[in-house]
Amino acid sequence: MRRLVFVLPVLLLLTVCQIAGRADDAPQAVVSFDIPAFGRLPILFNGRVTEFDHYARNAMLRISNCETWQDKDGKPRPAVAWLLELMSGSDVAESVPLVFVEHPLVRKLLELDSSADERRVSIKDLLTKLGPFEERQDEIEKSLTRRTDDERAVLDFSFRLGFLGRVLGVFRRPDLTQEATMIAALRQALELEKQAIPFVVAPQKPGGTWLTSTYALIQAHVGKKEEANPASALHARLIEAYRNREAAGFNQAVRDLTLLIKDQKLAACPLEFTSPPGWIEEGTPRLVKQHYFGDAEAFGTTVTTINLFEGTEHLMMHINFFPQGAASRERIVNHWRSGTGRVPLALKAVRTTPVMVAGQSGWQIEIESPDDLPIRSERMLAAGFSHGKQSWVVAGTGPKQLMAKHAKEIEQFVASIKIADPDAMEKWFSLPQPVPLPDTPAGTKAILAIVPDKQDIWMIQGSYLAEEKPDEKIETMTSIIKSIQFRPRGKGTATADLLPFTWTLPQDWQVEEFPDGELVVVARTRPAFVALTIQPLKANGELSLSNLINQWRAKLQLPELPPEKINDTTKTLTVDNRPITFIVAEVP
Repeated sequence: MRRLVFVLPVLLLLTVCQIAGRADDAPQAVVSFDIPAFGRLPILFNGRVTEFDHYARNAMLRISNCETWQDKDGKPRPAVAWLLELMSGSDVAESVPLVFVEHPLVRKLLELDSSADERRVSIKDLLTKLGPFEERQDEIEKSLTRRTDDERAVLDFSFRLGFLGRVLGVFRRPDLTQEATMIAALRQALELEKQAIPFVVAPQKPGGTWLTSTYALIQAHVGKKEEANPASALHARLIEAYRNREAAGFNQAVRDLTLLIKDQKLAACPLEFTSPPGWIEEGTPRLVKQHYFGDAEAFGTTVTTINLFEGTEHLMMHINFFPQGAASRERIVNHWRSGTGRVPLALKAVRTTPVMVAGQSGWQIEIESPDDLPIRSERMLAAGFSHGKQSWVVAGTGPKQLMAKHAKEIEQFVASIKIADPDAMEKWFSLPQPVPLPDTPAGTKAILAIVPDKQDIWMIQGSYLAEEKPDEKIETMTSIIKSIQFRPRGKGTATADLLPFTWTLPQDWQVEEFPDGELVVVARTRPAFVALTIQPLKANGELSLSNLINQWRAKLQLPELPPEKINDTTKTLTVDNRPITFIVAEVP
């Protein structure tokens, strides 16, 4: 699904809807407006209560690559003032140079002057130039080759556009003059609430619902006075006062709103942390995601994602939690090892360093992908701790050189994590308990080939249900593996070029790969699906054949075998003068 799936409707609405009677220009100076007091009002973002000013600076950093903006006279203004312009419907919000566009290809696709010193473009101009950019974005997303730096730059800018679209959708003042436009704005707001968006109006009572700016303005406009949240009315009042350039009315509304919520105990997230300067908290919708560890299905979620962008590369930090029984330290570490191209270890062989995290006894580990491993070049710094019946993990990942440059910031981020209210943790972060994976159907057959290449190993695997004629598929898979011819690795952009071997495929088979280049897939032409997957791992003397095979068996829900029994289930094929470990298993 395209990342701009909600952006275009938002931007189209912005272009079509004309707001009656709005001010044409911002004042040359707004010193009479108590902007700092407005910036101290609370806002709910990413499950945490923070200040308007904090969110505004974070949003401006993501959109404009700095925490301030310049008005028409070139005067620097605080980020929160731009949000006020946007909420009041001022033309200034769209007409000033704001959106940071640096990469030459992105500027070319947007038909921007590459020789100009100005690296920013107004929202109004940007909306008229998206066509060629979106066409190229579609091509890249559909491509099955490993992405180039230029292609990654296009996709990175699409993320920026997605973030901008959410900000516009949440804060742009709706047209309150017609019922149809208000209904459209409410529908749009409901769609946006499925994503990571801020809520700006605090609930009237503890445990109540926070509201978006759009919902609050419409509630204040059409709702019954006795039913409306008083904070909605005050929010609407301060926006209208700013819209009409009435500083006294604006300041009074801010004071009244501050007094209204002063004694309220707003539900703050019990887990606190501080993002490093320059890092951007993207916001993560609290949707349950499934993560698999061994023989259990762990329902986990991402609490927050924080990114740092430098050119076409970026670092990511994230905080996740899972039910403790399904996501032990050892399973998490092995999950990460596989993701960075290292073989998983026997659980008793997993080693981590003790450390205090969030005031709890925890652990930390550093994992790097091997320098000479094809495809990946990543480093991960991670830590974890347990609280009650939950396992928490904090991880920073990215290219090795960039990670080395910013490792201290990641360590400081981990050190900043605190549990403000221990009793509220499990209530705030509640998830279903892990459930066993459904039984693998009887008669399912699976194949595993372990192909050595110097210090690398390539795992080729596939599984087939009984009704899929597994014997026929296993026979085809075996013939493909027997056709392997080893070769020096190629230098092409596709991951398949980096394979240390070629093979002969049946006429109706083809090679595909995931766009990030992390996994090569051999599949029948559509409509049939994956038949074999190939994954590179670096052994470096750590390889335990029995451990690797037993982890593969666990995915099939087959019992673990002791090392002395492993040889009874395998056979060695000599292919192009090299030994390949070959296993076929059937689920009884």
